[in-house]
Amino acid sequence: MKPLSTQAIEEARRKILKYLNTSTTFRIFRRDIDPENYKFGTNLSTIMEHNQTNVLPSPVGHRCAVVGNSGILLSSLCGREVDDHDFVFRLNLAPVDGEFSRDVGSKVDLITVNRMQLLALAKLSKDLNTTVQGWMYINRLNNTVTDSSIVWFPKGFPEKLSQIAVSFRDTLQLQPAWAYSPESLMYLASKVWKMPVPSTGLSVMTAALLHCDEVTMYGFFPFPQDSRGRTLRYHYYEPNTGPFYSKGNHSIGVHKMPKEFTLLQKLAEDGALRLVTERCYDNIII
Repeated sequence: MKPLSTQAIEEARRKILKYLNTSTTFRIFRRDIDPENYKFGTNLSTIMEHNQTNVLPSPVGHRCAVVGNSGILLSSLCGREVDDHDFVFRLNLAPVDGEFSRDVGSKVDLITVNRMQLLALAKLSKDLNTTVQGWMYINRLNNTVTDSSIVWFPKGFPEKLSQIAVSFRDTLQLQPAWAYSPESLMYLASKVWKMPVPSTGLSVMTAALLHCDEVTMYGFFPFPQDSRGRTLRYHYYEPNTGPFYSKGNHSIGVHKMPKEFTLLQKLAEDGALRLVTERCYDNIII
């Protein structure tokens, strides 16, 4: 793996700072604020007037890991390496319990919730513990989110976030910190990298490069087979194997995942970040 380059990291950060800043990327509600009283703002002056949120420190840690959800993680034995980072970003409430922890780790400093999950949780919030789908979410959340985690909705103004935070507190007895982005991080990341509809992973990577000294990416691999010819799951926690992309096809679905992967490879080659797509302990036969 190519060593990191201070120059490449600084160049990437300068590029990002043209569109993002550390004051508005994350707004994290203070823990003494009741979720029922959350107030959201779309500009810094309104946010400061509300006086309910803080920013994520910058740097939040010297070494940060951004963990994607690709099936490439299964049998990687990367869990211990991931957890050894100062700060770990995860995506879309992906599970870290039991069988997965040895490959993906168990540390959850910040985890995103996507719009579909937000709407589903809002719909279920009144009867979260009385439906099958509700119980599935309860099991997943109890094994992923802790009171020390930050749960972040990165796509702008999150109308349902207060409702869900109350449900977490009252139904799950979970009180993580809650965060939002006043302006959609996906929109800002699209300007940085010239990607029409960037994925959550690319957007979180963008924020991580801004808030961390060093960034290592795990679980970002959008293809059906790895370098050893193994057939991969699309998500490490789901048994299905699609929708995948061929290495020459950049047009399936909303996100241009192979094109994003090429960007990650370029950033890794330049030394702006590390990209892990192989096993972390390759001398162990699995």
